[in-house]
Amino acid sequence: LGQGMLQDFFMQANGYDLRFGNQIIGITSQAGNYQTSAFGSSNYTGVNLYIDNEFAYNIHGFLNLSLENAHFDNYDVGGGLNYTGLPVAYVPHTTFNVGLYTDYAAGNVDWEPRVWYQYTGSEHMFDDNLNIPSSQQMPAYGLLNAALQARIPMQSGAVHEWDFGLSVLNLLNKQYNNFEWISAGGYFVAPQSVGAVLAYPGSPRSVFLTASAKF
Repeated sequence: LGQGMLQDFFMQANGYDLRFGNQIIGITSQAGNYQTSAFGSSNYTGVNLYIDNEFAYNIHGFLNLSLENAHFDNYDVGGGLNYTGLPVAYVPHTTFNVGLYTDYAAGNVDWEPRVWYQYTGSEHMFDDNLNIPSSQQMPAYGLLNAALQARIPMQSGAVHEWDFGLSVLNLLNKQYNNFEWISAGGYFVAPQSVGAVLAYPGSPRSVFLTASAKF
């Protein structure tokens, strides 16, 4: 396409339906020791979408979107207990990346700045106390990221090109948890920790510098 704001427009979409059988799910004690296993099968269905477009001269936008639903067709822990239909823990329903990038030459240097937003939707936690996926969900979170790459071609010498990169992840230093679970009381040995939601915090603002040479 090449009309209006749709220049070099590209879109790709696909759907899937995946079924996993003969799954073994380990069940542990409060101290983390193996006790027994649950057995089950699960089903993952979803849609992936990718879009890239040139909104203005040399300014590109992109979107990666995934919508997914995952649940157990069967989840049997024995003793007459069966949790068929429960969601699979830690599978977010929605994830996407959306951003802008461009490239331009200034002097002898090719610059490519890029900014993008990464979103992870809510996802069910696992309940270590009941040994099943919980109806409670982790909150969704989104992170803003930015990067700048510089390519410097060399006219002589053994090195043909230098590449330098600067990436800043979680640019706004957002506080979030990237993993949460419902405790069985073994992590903190205290009665009040049974059933409590514990978490690992996500990474704070992170800065990465890279350099490479092409010979």
